[in-house]
Amino acid sequence: MIHYYWLVKSDIRLPVSYGAILAVLLASRLFASRIQRPRNATTLTLMEIRRETGDTATLRFLLPENTRLNARPGQFLTFHWTLNGRTLPRSYSLSSSPLRTNYVEITVKKQGIVSTFLNREALQGLTVKAHGPFGRFYFDEKRDHSLVMFAAGRGITPMMSMLRYIEGVAPDTEVTLFYAFRTEREVIFAEELQRLQKQLPRFRWLAIASRPGSQWRGPRGHLNRTLIDEHLGQVDGQTFFVCGPPAFMRSMEEILMLLIVPADKILEERFMIDATLPASLDPSMCNVIFSKSVRQYVCSSADTLLTIAERHGIEVASNCRVGQCGSCATRVLDGDVEMETEEGLDPALRG
Repeated sequence: MIHYYWLVKSDIRLPVSYGAILAVLLASRLFASRIQRPRNATTLTLMEIRRETGDTATLRFLLPENTRLNARPGQFLTFHWTLNGRTLPRSYSLSSSPLRTNYVEITVKKQGIVSTFLNREALQGLTVKAHGPFGRFYFDEKRDHSLVMFAAGRGITPMMSMLRYIEGVAPDTEVTLFYAFRTEREVIFAEELQRLQKQLPRFRWLAIASRPGSQWRGPRGHLNRTLIDEHLGQVDGQTFFVCGPPAFMRSMEEILMLLIVPADKILEERFMIDATLPASLDPSMCNVIFSKSVRQYVCSSADTLLTIAERHGIEVASNCRVGQCGSCATRVLDGDVEMETEEGLDPALRG
């Protein structure tokens, strides 16, 4: 553009127009890089541990003075735990209401390395750095006036954050909760749900146990279309929230499809990746090349790109680990990939 101006000084409209376009493009890239930059970490201090069930505990973390997370009910934080000299990032949904401004709570089931540590060994005074909040799985009182929640196991945790928030700001919201679990001893937040049922005039919940004891008086088996039809009623005007293990998520997706629920009325939160391949596909060996580090590896097609990168010491930004927050979005230069969910991708990145 400068060279053009030197040659043709009588008419500078063309170089000026190109310069303006270039300035807009560069400014947009600068803005995009800033909004994708990870948020500053918040240091949290463990102040209380409360046992929910035999293998589940709620941990309350004190927020630093004059710190606000500005979380929405249902969102999660990504914690960077240090165990045996290793930094292990793990994401946990908040189970406390965002209205609680001096602390946050997470409810953790003993399952993996970090969750087992938090259930068995964590002590008051433990500090941890957390990023967030993240996630598009949240209740919005301006958007959601009638809710249907499908939760299984620890999938109840973000729902509890929403219910506690609803109690504080929108108690007249109509909420129907379907809560599935194995045995009555594994009901997380049992007392809190009973309390909320008394406090919220339009809240009702149905507990479904797949392996209950002989004294159980509620529905037995798995949550199915018959139970939903019996207790739900109309689907029009409802916002559906779904959270639980992969098999539960698949089942609810199929039922909601049969009920002809619009896709934009369904919000899902996945705590883990569904590693189950379609029956017609078997894992195969493939090559993965990371262009920036110019490193190539042979791996299984069932592995995730994030897992492969971490296994070989390649740093890839990540937070939720299940493709919902968009932090690990990576451009595919060649070949094919499959995503369990594209919720974390901006529309421009899909396709």
